[in-house]
Amino acid sequence: DVSGPFHSAGFNLIGKKDGGTGFAAATDKKGTIVSPLNPMLSLKGLRDNGGPTQTVALVAGSPAIDKGTSAGLTGTLTTDQRGFARKVDNSGIANATGGDGTDIGAFEFGAH
Repeated sequence: DVSGPFHSAGFNLIGKKDGGTGFAAATDKKGTIVSPLNPMLSLKGLRDNGGPTQTVALVAGSPAIDKGTSAGLTGTLTTDQRGFARKVDNSGIANATGGDGTDIGAFEFGAH
């Protein structure tokens, strides 16, 4: 899924990290070619899930749920790509260390 050197700031979900040397952050969720990480995305693919643009939804059990942070490089992110509340902290899922319950990616599971 990636190739070459880089530095990760953390809170990424990568199916296969083989070929990329920058995923050293403890908060990066990563798989390998031998054992890929399934992001558990909706099988319906890119579609209208509300908001101005199409998104791919997370499904229950996704390793991206509650494993991110809303602290963006230019300030705190308050909404997902659809414009829905960015932080829906699911009480049954432990947050990533240093995270705040935000989901990894453009789609916040459980936001309406």
